[in-house]
Amino acid sequence: MSGHLRHLRKIVKLEDLINGRVFLVIVFCLVSQYGNSAAISQDKHNEQALLITYKQRNDNGEPVIYAIEVIGNRRTSTDLILREMKLKPGMIVTEKDLIEDQKRIASLGLFNRVEMKLAADEGRAVVQVDVTEPFYIYPYIYTHYEIDKPNEAKIGLGIYHNNFHGMGQKLGFLFSWGEYESSYKLLYSDPWFSIGNRYGLNGSIYHSSKEITDHQVDSSRIEKTSVEKLGVVSSIRRRLAHRHYYEIGIGWDDIKSDTVTYTFSGKRDQIIYLMFDYKLDKRDYRYYPASGYYVFFEIVANRLIDFEHYFYREAIDLRIFKRFAPLIVAIRTWGGFGQQVLPSYRCLSVGRELFRVGEPFSIKKGMVIGGNLELRFPIISERYYSFGKVPLAGPYLRNLKFSLEGVIFSDRGFYTNVNDGFAYGCGVQMQLPYVQIVHFLIGWTPLSRFNEPSITIRNGVTF
Repeated sequence: MSGHLRHLRKIVKLEDLINGRVFLVIVFCLVSQYGNSAAISQDKHNEQALLITYKQRNDNGEPVIYAIEVIGNRRTSTDLILREMKLKPGMIVTEKDLIEDQKRIASLGLFNRVEMKLAADEGRAVVQVDVTEPFYIYPYIYTHYEIDKPNEAKIGLGIYHNNFHGMGQKLGFLFSWGEYESSYKLLYSDPWFSIGNRYGLNGSIYHSSKEITDHQVDSSRIEKTSVEKLGVVSSIRRRLAHRHYYEIGIGWDDIKSDTVTYTFSGKRDQIIYLMFDYKLDKRDYRYYPASGYYVFFEIVANRLIDFEHYFYREAIDLRIFKRFAPLIVAIRTWGGFGQQVLPSYRCLSVGRELFRVGEPFSIKKGMVIGGNLELRFPIISERYYSFGKVPLAGPYLRNLKFSLEGVIFSDRGFYTNVNDGFAYGCGVQMQLPYVQIVHFLIGWTPLSRFNEPSITIRNGVTF
């Protein structure tokens, strides 16, 4: 009887999904106990959720969800998976709904593969969610290489836990080094303090030391300087809806330089800053979007501790994705704004993430705006491979994802008191297990020779 009472408490906890009809839930549980018509697994490593409704089909003959069953989640909480889904018991289910929820769960970045299907249980509709978990504690490899600037090549290694406590928390340490820069970073991210509330927490501690060329587009002087930076930042996130939130944070930076002009107060600046972020993410799949849109806005207020000076920065990033099968059109508009004179380490920078060809640069006041246009197309369609017979690691090498997509791009930028820039190029993006995606781009500007392209290799989707 004690096991049955545990089942009863689980169902009553989900009474909001059955419109508060607790009495009917109790009756169902009693029938389940003696008629053995329903069972709920209590395996703590692979809990399967059975959510109750009362109809098999609606008046139009469309299937109504009787239950949602989660399979394969040895480490990940079932509640975390159910939270990502729009489908609930009692709703009509369509193939489109299954695909949308499959991409929602895959966007967590916690599984090698997510499969969803509609099964029958004595004529009743059951949504089955089958996930393949990877190894969550693994070495992390970071690379940055530009063929026209080999001295700035960088490689990073670290240890990363991608699913701490099975609730999507992330804990990691990354160390990178190169001739141009060396750094380390300790980070922690908890998207949900607990499943029942709407707040998240992020924090990191970082240190970097690098030799830089200070390109100032509003100045004819270009200086080489060494910069050392130590910082800590923490933020609290408030969710408004699925992948829709604002975030408030506070941080502290200590910046040292051997060039007096690089800092405001001489050779060392200590800064405290407050930031506000707003994000609305309606992309269908976070790692390689084919449809939807993305909105990001940020305000950062900075104050030097030992030098009476304030300055502010704002940034905006808008992206739209549209599928014209088999092609995907991706458009991004971005901008950065500064009202006061900014120090070199807080300049409005335009690097290879925004303008992907040519030299990066920055300005100390004014604005930078620009846009990116991409045409994406499949070369090798998405496929999965399993290596389950590998000793020890076999269970974590199942359903490994691979695909290859082509990219044709054009970038345009406008800068305060400077002529606009233009670039174009092509490349490929590869979806890979564990690292999600890597892209390789080759590009030119109208002033560059065809045999002297800019080449970039980075982790992550282009945008």
